[in-house]
Amino acid sequence: MKKSYALTLMASAIALMTLVTNVQADPITRGGSGSFVTGAGTEGTYERSRTRDGGTATREQSVNVGGQSYTRSADTTLDKGTGTVQRTVTVPAGRTSTASGSVAPDAEGGGVHIEATGRRGRTGSATVTPD
Repeated sequence: MKKSYALTLMASAIALMTLVTNVQADPITRGGSGSFVTGAGTEGTYERSRTRDGGTATREQSVNVGGQSYTRSADTTLDKGTGTVQRTVTVPAGRTSTASGSVAPDAEGGGVHIEATGRRGRTGSATVTPD
């Protein structure tokens, strides 16, 4: 199943827009870890962390299963002055993808309009309004 990278950027932008109105002086870090057993009976562990600091959000995830370790990280930055969003994702194979976009208040007020360009030049847009 392929995911649209532009839509992932949009979702990140929406999350970061929340930060615009809730900026705190100190970074916020949350995370967790645990263990699991796959359907095949293989045991594994996982760790995840999420840090938000002003207009920057960083997520890191790692899974250890069957003697193998897999790590994924994502860095998203919002320039509040221009509404520009930049996202970089590094996946377990070491491949890095980037996407960029812009976030602006919806013309009708009460929401945000997002334009994004993902990898391979794919573009997308959305207007999100609160319920």
